[in-house]
Amino acid sequence: DAAAQRTPFTREALQRIGTLVDPEWTPAARDAFLDLLAAGRGAIPVFEALDNEGVLELLFPEWAQVRARPQRNAYHRFTVDRHLWEATANAADLAERVHRPDLLVLGALLHDIGKSKFPENFKELPEKEQKKILRQHPQFGVDLLASKKFITPGVLRLVYEHEEIGEAEGYPEKKLFGSLTTTSQILSLCNHFDQYSRTNNIPPVQQMKDFFQLKAQLFDLDLIADRLSLPL
Repeated sequence: DAAAQRTPFTREALQRIGTLVDPEWTPAARDAFLDLLAAGRGAIPVFEALDNEGVLELLFPEWAQVRARPQRNAYHRFTVDRHLWEATANAADLAERVHRPDLLVLGALLHDIGKSKFPENFKELPEKEQKKILRQHPQFGVDLLASKKFITPGVLRLVYEHEEIGEAEGYPEKKLFGSLTTTSQILSLCNHFDQYSRTNNIPPVQQMKDFFQLKAQLFDLDLIADRLSLPL
């Protein structure tokens, strides 16, 4: 409710959340969490409150290693954890255009969780070694999430393919962008959209349109325009 109504948690609610020790991942709890992810930008302050109380780390122990983690390149606007929240909010805005919006938003939240396996001295390594490790993070993410009972093969596929942006540019398999599912395409776009900085008072759809035009050499714009119904 806090995310949908864009209202802050009460102090009492945060205190109750802070007493959680081992939250049980029941179907009802999973549905509530997916509803939170689908709330879009209103979910970001809720994520921040949950993270401050340690709840995200209880659900995903790997979260501790991406919290406030700097990105490798300076052109990213956000740290890894905030980037994941932002990508989830963008994905939620496009979720009605895919068959399984639950997979899209959960995949968006977790797509970079593989960066939690980067060595502590990652930023000190030679650039060539950094790039080699970076290109492994989709597989790292799949390896971390595969044993979790609430993670489906569909989410694993999204995590694995989120850096695929075309035969010459993407990784880990350099897949043709048009060969990806619509859901994988949208997640890839939401992931890379973070690198395109625009003022927040521009409507998100206009920002996305401008981003597509700027990145025309990477994405199949005709295919995406058709599938996302954007006025390119």
